[in-house]
Amino acid sequence: MGNDFLQNPHDRMFRELFTRLDSAAGFLREVIPRAVAERCSWEELQIVPGTWVDEEFNEFESDLLYRVPMQGGELGLYVLLEHQSTPDRWMPLRLLIYMTRIWQEMRKQGTTDGWLAPVMPIVVYQGARRWEAPTSLGELFALSEEARAGLAPFLPSFEYALFDLSRVAAIPGGIETRVVLDIMRAVMQGREAYLKALEGASPAMQEMLSEERTALLIEKLLRYMFALDGGVWGRELKTFLENKPGELKEKTMSLAEELIQEGRAEGREEGREEGREEGLYAGLRRSVCRLARIRFGDDCQIAEALENIDSLDRLEDLLALAATAKTLDELVAALR
Repeated sequence: MGNDFLQNPHDRMFRELFTRLDSAAGFLREVIPRAVAERCSWEELQIVPGTWVDEEFNEFESDLLYRVPMQGGELGLYVLLEHQSTPDRWMPLRLLIYMTRIWQEMRKQGTTDGWLAPVMPIVVYQGARRWEAPTSLGELFALSEEARAGLAPFLPSFEYALFDLSRVAAIPGGIETRVVLDIMRAVMQGREAYLKALEGASPAMQEMLSEERTALLIEKLLRYMFALDGGVWGRELKTFLENKPGELKEKTMSLAEELIQEGRAEGREEGREEGREEGLYAGLRRSVCRLARIRFGDDCQIAEALENIDSLDRLEDLLALAATAKTLDELVAALR
């Protein structure tokens, strides 16, 4: 199983959690207005395939659209994960564009029966900085109070539900939702917050590993932590668990070794696929750098030195050392 979290890790973790319909339902029913939630048939919640995010925001946003039967019709729930560090004041306008795309697709697919299903937008914000951007489209119009009152019937207006992970005291939903979102917000807030979140989440993670329904989700969460910031949070995780007994430690150490071996194999394969000796050199260099990022959180000290090595045997030896060295200094010393 490759570590697909190396690309867009926040997006991957968000989808791993919220494509589990039981987890999504537990979260959503507590976020939307109670009078609406009580009228929804949550056991029939479905995911609508597709994404409505603009390409330029793919790096910073992830989205999922749900549909759920509701007394008197159907409700769309559009969840947008925002993980850029700076809140975007234009979020209401972007949401309006996304929602319009959703309604257009409903018409195109012939699912409206001549009516539009309401779509409730929900923004889950992962950044560490408090969200102080407008939460309604009406706030974006520059109008006097008198003009606003006169134009009100002609202006689009809606609010979105904001779930600011950086500010909420309690995360709604089941245990798996609370654990995953707590870790996701902590990695944006720095080392102290991360270690505190690990301390609080470890017993639950240990318990979830022993249950078939949640064991795979915990493995995905561990992969997410190993992938972030060049592996720095993975190293913090390994250090935190070093003297703690139990299945969580064993799983973490096993996964770390698995990722190292994957890095070695992928590096060789990348080189071979290019079909030239130069490609093999490049693949081995990339693999050494990748292992340094995963194990030590840094490859800056070795990347330039590796470019000057033109011996396949030596690169193979350095690849083996990158997998076994106890410190980054040991690897750096071998390059001199």
